[in-house]
Amino acid sequence: MKKIKYISLVCCLFFISLTTVQAETIEQFKLTGTHTFQNEKADSWSVIQEKIDETSGKSKLKENFASAKGKEITVDLPKVGGKETIYHINATGENFSQKYEIRVFKPGRTSSFWYKSELNPDVRTYMYVPKTLGAKTRIILVMHGLSRNPDVYILSWERWAEKNDYIVIAPHFDDKNWKGSRMYNLGNILTSKQLLKRRAKWSFQVVADIQKEVKKGFGLEKDYFDIFGHSAGGQFVHRFMFLMVEAPVRVALTANSGWYTLPDLNVKYPYGYKHKKFSFTKEDLLNYTKRNVFILRGTEDTRRTSNLRQTEEADAQGENRYKRAEFMYKKIVELNPNTTWRLIDAPRIGHSQKGMAAAAQVVLGIINKNNQ
Repeated sequence: MKKIKYISLVCCLFFISLTTVQAETIEQFKLTGTHTFQNEKADSWSVIQEKIDETSGKSKLKENFASAKGKEITVDLPKVGGKETIYHINATGENFSQKYEIRVFKPGRTSSFWYKSELNPDVRTYMYVPKTLGAKTRIILVMHGLSRNPDVYILSWERWAEKNDYIVIAPHFDDKNWKGSRMYNLGNILTSKQLLKRRAKWSFQVVADIQKEVKKGFGLEKDYFDIFGHSAGGQFVHRFMFLMVEAPVRVALTANSGWYTLPDLNVKYPYGYKHKKFSFTKEDLLNYTKRNVFILRGTEDTRRTSNLRQTEEADAQGENRYKRAEFMYKKIVELNPNTTWRLIDAPRIGHSQKGMAAAAQVVLGIINKNNQ
């Protein structure tokens, strides 16, 4: 008899646990300020503030940041200087639980957040959010060069982004976790033993996922985004456009690349796409030529510096960055004389990310004006 009662009690507890509905966590990006959250099933609310150091990534929680009774809570969510600031908001009721994770940002200035994914190191991501933020705000990704300094790159985009209603995202692929060109600007698609990695580990995929998170977090309408890269970042961009065929890129701007992976299945990777682990076709190459890519080159980027790759294969593309850009463009045109790619000169600019950012902004301005 006792055994039967015990089993009945266990079943009863199990039934109660099943009737408590735990909804999926709602993740959102918001501007600092006062926000109201509502849920008809809620009886009470609690808020925890999490501060993550933007340099070290260390986290600190402030329990009982705020609380309320009833169907809603109105709470001020400030951004703490020098810290990624996240608010964990919990709504509870009878057999009900709902969680919100809210990252907050100050408009009109650059801050950063840590992008976390299951298979990769955390990526510190710089972001500028314009004061004009709304559902129609566009996104541009800005890819840094060999110096791995996205905090400097993004400065060249702040004023333009504010004027043109853009969020600027500049991920930091640090040289500790993303060593060398193989792990950063070649996309981290192969291991050191030339085995194909899982797609989720590609630096290309990480960037695409960061854009998706920001777009979803702010509730933006436009699925597409623009992307710009200078030097090693330019290399990242032109390879991204070949390998990430499903990425909804509207405009890609690759500036002053040191060398190129050519659209050629007979040239060994990484100078072409001949590799035992690849199965690309001529159709893949043709589709590549139909994407909206602009090769930008500074007319004074002609020096053979120590940072310029000077292998036999790279020199076959030209003796400097200026000539190599034309070599790549001609290869695209050979594949498709009606290509949508364009080669654009930036007069009196050398190997300068700031100068090439200004040139890219002119191009984007023309495109945006023609597509209003």
